[in-house]
Amino acid sequence: MNLILYNLGSFFWFTLTFLVFIVSFIFGPELFARKADTNTEITKNKLKLFGIFMGLNNYEIILFSIRTVSYIFIIYSLFTNDLIEIHFIFLFLSMLTFYILSAKFKSLPLNILNSIFICIIIFSKQVFWNYLEEINLTYYVFIMAVLLSIFIFLYTSYIYLKDIEYIINKNKFIKKIRKQKSYI
Repeated sequence: MNLILYNLGSFFWFTLTFLVFIVSFIFGPELFARKADTNTEITKNKLKLFGIFMGLNNYEIILFSIRTVSYIFIIYSLFTNDLIEIHFIFLFLSMLTFYILSAKFKSLPLNILNSIFICIIIFSKQVFWNYLEEINLTYYVFIMAVLLSIFIFLYTSYIYLKDIEYIINKNKFIKKIRKQKSYI
């Protein structure tokens, strides 16, 4: 029981990050819009950054937050080797929650397998780096660990961008703009 409580206590920062993302993505665009009304010096880069969130409702922002937190956790896992079971459970459950809440039921089995695959390759990366630290520093294991880390980054970035594209394309304002462009 003490080990479970200790693991949950060390997990506090990940839950705090999740809450910060949700709050900032819900209230951030609104605060930006209010500031934009009073300040006429809006740069195009700021508008492009916050323009993604302008038409999203709270449900879509929560989906975006869930997926972004799991992606940040994956990036974090590339730089650490002290992950324990609760971290992998969090990663799997956050990705599963995203796929269930986004109503991607046709591709749900494939997304579950994909989430399991991501957890396995992150665990494999951790095994390689732990082998290098504790047993023997060999160049071929080092090359495999580096290549696996690069693969994890590229693969999860692709999946993350596809999921964000799905959220943005579901937005009714984006559909309306695409419909208007098709008439032109």
